[in-house]
Parts: sequence; C-alpha cells; structure tokens
Amino acid sequence: MLVTYLNRYAAACWLVILLLGTSSTTAATEAPNPSDSELDIPPVIVRGEMPAPAPAASTQSLTRQPSSAVRISSEDIQQSRGYNLEDVLRLAPGVVFQSRGGATDGKLNLRGTNLSSNINTWGITLLVNGLPFNAADGFAQLNTIDLQTVDHIEVYKGAQAIKFGANSLGGAINFVLKTGVNQAMVQVRGEGGSFGYYNSQLASGHTTKPFALFGETAKGDYYVSLTGNGQDGYRMNSQEHAVRFTANIGVTVGERHHARVTIQNANVNSQLPGPLTRTQFETNPRQAGAQLDVGGNPLVCELALPCHYTNDNLLNRIGVAYQYHGDTWGTLTVAPFYQYWKWKSNFTQVFDHLTQDTGAEVRYTQTTKVLGLTHRWVIGASPWYGVSRFNLFKNDFGTRGDILQNRHVQTLNLGAYVEDEIQIVPNVALILGGRLDYSSRKATVTDFSPPGALAGERTGDRVYSAVNPRVGLVIHTSATTQLYGNISRGYEAPINIHLMQPISAQGLLPTGAFLDIDAQRAWQFELGYRGTAREGDVTWDLAAYDLEMRKELLITAVSVPGVGEVATWRNAGASRHLGVEAGGSMLLAKGLMATGADRPPDRLTLRAAYTWRHYRFLDDVYKVSNGVSVIDAKDGNAIPGIPVHWITGELKYSHPSGWWVAPNLEWSPAGYFMDFDNRLKNPSFGLVNLKMGYTYRNWTLFFEGRNLTDQNYAGSVAAGGVNGANAGTSRLFFPSWPISFFGGISVQAF
Repeated sequence: MLVTYLNRYAAACWLVILLLGTSSTTAATEAPNPSDSELDIPPVIVRGEMPAPAPAASTQSLTRQPSSAVRISSEDIQQSRGYNLEDVLRLAPGVVFQSRGGATDGKLNLRGTNLSSNINTWGITLLVNGLPFNAADGFAQLNTIDLQTVDHIEVYKGAQAIKFGANSLGGAINFVLKTGVNQAMVQVRGEGGSFGYYNSQLASGHTTKPFALFGETAKGDYYVSLTGNGQDGYRMNSQEHAVRFTANIGVTVGERHHARVTIQNANVNSQLPGPLTRTQFETNPRQAGAQLDVGGNPLVCELALPCHYTNDNLLNRIGVAYQYHGDTWGTLTVAPFYQYWKWKSNFTQVFDHLTQDTGAEVRYTQTTKVLGLTHRWVIGASPWYGVSRFNLFKNDFGTRGDILQNRHVQTLNLGAYVEDEIQIVPNVALILGGRLDYSSRKATVTDFSPPGALAGERTGDRVYSAVNPRVGLVIHTSATTQLYGNISRGYEAPINIHLMQPISAQGLLPTGAFLDIDAQRAWQFELGYRGTAREGDVTWDLAAYDLEMRKELLITAVSVPGVGEVATWRNAGASRHLGVEAGGSMLLAKGLMATGADRPPDRLTLRAAYTWRHYRFLDDVYKVSNGVSVIDAKDGNAIPGIPVHWITGELKYSHPSGWWVAPNLEWSPAGYFMDFDNRLKNPSFGLVNLKMGYTYRNWTLFFEGRNLTDQNYAGSVAAGGVNGANAGTSRLFFPSWPISFFGGISVQAF
C-alpha cells in the first residue's frame, strides 16, 4: 500500500513539474544564479547557534569560538541528491557518515564517537533548529530527518556543543530548516536514478506583508513540505520508502518578540541487509547477508532475507521557540518541544519500541562591561524527560513470535551551562565556561523464559552526573584569521540499549534492570588556525585534537555455553583519539570562458578536506567468553571501524549562464581495521564521481554519476563485536553501490 501511494505521489510531482514549467515560466521571477559557495568552515554562520527564531545570528559568532566547526551551505544541499547525509557531508573534515545499503540511516561519526554503532546514532547530539532531536537517553535515528527541508547544516565539534544540551563527546549537528524568506510559493522537485531511486518534493514558502498584532507591527512566514523518496537498493533486502511532512512557521512582533513553530512527521519503512564475510563481499556483494556471530543461538533469527529484517519508524514532533530581545538586559529564549517516536524492527529478534520525549531549552545572553572589559555571557538550562516502552519477541522468520521481554524506562536529563567570552585586548578573547549534567534512569524489566512464560521482574535505577569545565582562547592574528585552542572535559552517559543487554562482557547476567556500565569521559585538547584571504577567494581551517578517553563504550561479543555468541556493550579502560582535520577552498581562476563588464565572470573553484585519525587502546581490555577471561583488545591496538586517512575533493566550474560541472573524489588510501584484535582490514578504495547542473529562470536540472570506475567496495563495516580468531570468516562488510546515475528537475513558481 505504501509503495503504491509513493509511486502515485512521485508521478503527481512530475505532472506538477510539467504544468508549472509550461504555465509559469514567463511569469515567474527569474531566480538569481548563485555564486559558488565555499566550504564554509568557521568564518561564516548565518543562523541556528541557538534554538531561536531570529532570522540571523552574527556573522562573527563562529569566529569567536575556540574550536573547529563546519557549515554545510544551502547550495551544497540543493546541488546534491539530498537523500542521506553521505550526499551532503563529503567535504566536511572530521565528519563521516557510513550508509548501510545506501539507505538514509547509518553510522554517523564525529571524532571517533559512535564507532561501534552499525545502525542508528548515539554519541552526537542531533538538533533541529537548535532543539534536541535525540531521545532523552541520547539515541537517535537519522532517517526521520528530511534533508530537502534543511537550509543549512552546522557541525559543532567536541565541547563546543555543550551549549546545545549536548550530553555527548562527539559534539552536535544542527539542521536549520528553511523558512518562508526567499522561498517560492510553489516548489516541485523530482529525481530518479539507478536501483529504483526516487526523491520527490512538493513545497511552499511565503512571507506575509506587515500586519497589526497586539498593537504592534508584525510579520509572518511559513515553509511547508511534503516529500516521498526511496530506493529498491543495490543489495537484496535493502528497499526503503518514506513519506515526510515538515512545517516551519514564524512570526515577529515589533522589534522584541520572535516566535517559531516547527512540526515534523516522518513515516519510514526500511529493509535491512546484513553484513557479509570477506569472501561473500568479493564474490557476490548483492546478497542479503546475515548478522554477525549469532549462529547457534536459538533465540536469534540469523538471515536477513528469510527473517525479513526491516526497520519501520514513525515520528511526530513539535517544537516552539520564543525569543525576547531587551534593550539593555539581553535576550531570553524559551523553547519547549515534544516528540512521539515509534520504532518497530524485525531484526535478530522483533523490537517494538515507543518513546515519548518532552524537553526545553532556556537561554539568556547578554553583553556587558565589567572592569573595563567586554563580557559576552551565555547562561542556559536544558531539562529533558523521556518515557520508553520496549517489547522484545522472537523473530519466527519474519513474524512476531513469543514474547521474550518487556521494558519500561524513564529517563531524566538536567543540564545547565554558563560561558563567558572576555575580550582581554582587542585581538584576544578568553572563553571560560562549564556544564553540569545530571541523568537518571529508572526501569522495570519483565522476563519471559521459556519464551512466552513469565519468569520474573527486575527493577533498577542509575544516576550519572558530572561537572565539565572548559577554557579556550581565540587570537585574531589579522582581520580575517584566527588562532584558537581549548581544553575541556567531555562526558557522555550510556544510552538505555547499552545498559539493558542480556549479559555483561564479564559473562554475568544482570541482577537488576541495568548492567554495571559507566559513563565515558575525556579530556579534550584542541588547537587550530582558520581564516580567509584574497577577499574570500581562499578559506581554510586546520585543527588538531587529542581526546584522552576513559571508559570508552564499545561493543563486543561473548560466547555463552549452550547459547552461542551474544553481543553486548562494555567500558574499555584508557584510550586515545588523536586527529588532524583540514579543509578549505580556493578560487583557482575566473573569466576563463565568460568575461565582460555586463555579466559576472565564470569561476573555477577547488574544495578539499583531509582527516587523519589515530585511535588506540592504552590498556588491555578483557572479557569473559565461555567462562574464561580473555584479552579482547591489546594495549596499542587500533580502535576499529573508520578510515585512518580520508580525503575528499571537488573541482567545480560555474558559468554565469547557469550551468556548472563538478567532478569529485573520495579516497581511503589505506585499509583500516575492523576487529579489536587487528587481524582483518577493510581494503582501501577510491571513488570518482561527477555532478552537474543547469538553472534557467525557474527551472533547475541536476545530474550525478557515482563510482564511475565501478569499484566493489565497502563504505561501511561492522566494527568490533567479534572474537579475534573468527575475524577472517565473520560477517563485517556492508557493500556499497557500484556505478550508478541519478538525475532530477525542480521548478519554482514565485
């Protein structure tokens, strides 16, 4: 039924495209041809630093931060498929998204977080218009975010994210939605491509004329969007279909009051292919696969296709942000939100999960003079409460079998933070700040053993709390360059899935509702240099970081007599995440073929990003398997799951008549380990891609070719969770798409 509806919806979008193109081309306002956007690393930010409805933040706000950040521009999103984060994050240094089978969900990594999560996201705080998008415990699914409705994306690395309610070590990623400003009344977009790919959108945006409200002059705007997209997929059992609705409505009353309401609905149905062995990956990458090391476990359905591995998500979410600007005492922001998230998955077992989260962001900002020095204050709090119901059943080859477990969990997060940016001298700013975090979990677990027969009930509660200081320095070495650095403490409590595994890494059954798993933490050290030159024709950001981790959360597998391999989570001892991130852009030439005083010249721009990672265990890590204590990872071994070197680049030529072409490269020049024992590597790979487009009046055409050399490669892997001796025959590889082509068209009627 859903597939039929989506096909009809896609066909309707194409029909509207044709009608708009024939009826409104001459009447429409000619859209300006945007100039090349650079990889907007820290020097530029437009809005979204706070969950505020104000139309724009200061362009200097990010250059004052003592840490690295990345901004993905609206042009970068629109000149891509905009289907998953792999489409838009390619040129962001230090950020990696690894899709599982080309779908919209996958593994999102920022400075070594989330390495062990082979699907879904934790370790990074996701935000929509500055409001948290994760569940209260930190868990999130990326496939409910509609990139077609996103104006730009802001990536805040490490401790810089403490101002967003972030209880995560990696940082925060803020998806800033489109508003009615500069949007067409009718917008239609349709795309199609290889392996059944389609992406269709019908949207509208508008800004009202001034009107009277509460005795003052007011203005309003709205942006609404309905999208339908999906794929048949390259691999078997990798279909995905989704329908998403987004509304972003704002009003400004006078000069002091701003409000914005955001409504999101997403219904996503995904099939899940399993990982493959090295031999399977090299000989038949299209097969559906099976899960890692679960053979012999009578409670686990192993094969992706006959077990009908699927993941269905329903999200309903509303957020409201109100901001008051005072004359002298600063700005107050109050932003509550509520989300209803239902997740059902046929996986190794059947998961039926319902979570409801309520929270708010309260923030006060002010600039004052104290003892002759300028102080920019930010003080805030982020209360957050979630209730989760989780039922676990046997997977009887695609149908729900007897119940195995029922869980009811309450999660409360309380965060408070303060930051003071002190202008010591005109070119030097000292940033002092800190964050207090408190997280409590209460749960009741009802077990059924044998399946369907009540066996007993377990209860438990856990509390995690920490004070995390931060000190930073920004030195403006010139009007457009900054040297920056910071020392900060990061802290991240485990998500509920980590705490509620059936067995610990020590081979012990839980006596209460939770395993004895601690929060992970790190002292973070960062030093960087960023800037622009030649009136913006050259931009760069170079950052080096060191995360001295303690109790890092990683997945593993233990052997249980009579049951087989069981995956679980545990804390490592000490570990270290070293990295270098470099990115930037350069205008190589202009006026190559198009010159003259009556029109702008053409432009040839190079953009590139390089990331180096050196993640290592600093202690031996033990587990108990088959009743025997064994070393899971040795001191000095690499933490697996992500390329050590990652290089991306794009050479883009833009002509003032509206057409552009951009060949690009993705390159992992060295293989990287996939297991804790460092026996198996994912081979190196390099991809050559090509994008091009053309805009004429209200029409835009888009084309993309990927993996043009048709490499067989694994863009994502299952990291860890395998006994070292079995690594060579374990299922760890998620093959990516071979050579593929995509094309689309969009029309706007103003």
